[in-house]
Amino acid sequence: MPSATTMPAKETCTEEHAGLPQNPRPAITTVVPTTPEEGSTFRVGAAWARAMAAPSDEPKARRARPMTPATRALPAMRTSKPSIGSPGLAYGSSLRAVAQALDPDLASVVAAVPGWSGLEPEVVPLGGGITNRNFRVDIAGQSFVVRLSGKDTELLGIDRAAEHEAAMAAATAGVAPEVVAYLPELRALVTRFVQADPLPPEDLERREVLEQVARSVKSIHAMASIPSTFDAFRVVREYRTVAEEHGVRAPDEYGAALAFADRIEKAFDRAPMPPRPCHNDLLNANFLVKEGRVLIVDYEYAGMGDLFFDLGNLSINNG
Repeated sequence: MPSATTMPAKETCTEEHAGLPQNPRPAITTVVPTTPEEGSTFRVGAAWARAMAAPSDEPKARRARPMTPATRALPAMRTSKPSIGSPGLAYGSSLRAVAQALDPDLASVVAAVPGWSGLEPEVVPLGGGITNRNFRVDIAGQSFVVRLSGKDTELLGIDRAAEHEAAMAAATAGVAPEVVAYLPELRALVTRFVQADPLPPEDLERREVLEQVARSVKSIHAMASIPSTFDAFRVVREYRTVAEEHGVRAPDEYGAALAFADRIEKAFDRAPMPPRPCHNDLLNANFLVKEGRVLIVDYEYAGMGDLFFDLGNLSINNG
């Protein structure tokens, strides 16, 4: 996910976005992360402005009615030092607040979610996204995460409808945030924001932490069947095909590795395991710790598969 660009403090601007509903829309306070000092705290003030669409015979005519800026302080939050790629911005980075126009893709989501249109959200870009853009949206006294899926992610075999089903199943199992809305036409998934801490990779070396992670992974494996499948032996072949179609040559070691994978597959076929729901992307960046429990996010690659591959994925991704 592209990093947010820091704007000078107190700088504000408003901008109209074509295609948005013709009802009052706010300028959005966006909180942009800066490098934190470990152990620091922050308070964020929000400066609001309102842009009004003026009735006119000219469709492009607009008039702005300014609103007196108001500030409110968010509670002080503890700073943790997240690992690279973690969603730690949401859980305590040093911040600078700037008012700027809302991302047009995110604006469409805000307008489409029932109960959100016309309200003034506060937006925090979240770090950690590799294939997507993620935002914390505070609106109507509640906090949510809006995930905008990246362009061409279907080339990675990602089925967004299947991801939605898997995320809902995991939320029901108590190991993932509640799913609030799925807007496929906007490539958006909205979940409940969870106030939690990231899980640094070094913490996974502690037995009690690893046990909590294993409990959560076991809960995923115990879920009812989900609509998608994930076959690691097929995926590596499909990725090579996609890469070659886009002019990317496979590494020289690919052939030998694939031959070895074929031997493993044949050995497993002698005593096949029934497929179980698996996450298949168990990076520490997808783990959140809340009150001693480990929640797991990001179900893009979830599918019915081999639970031993899932456990191997957990091991190789976390040392």
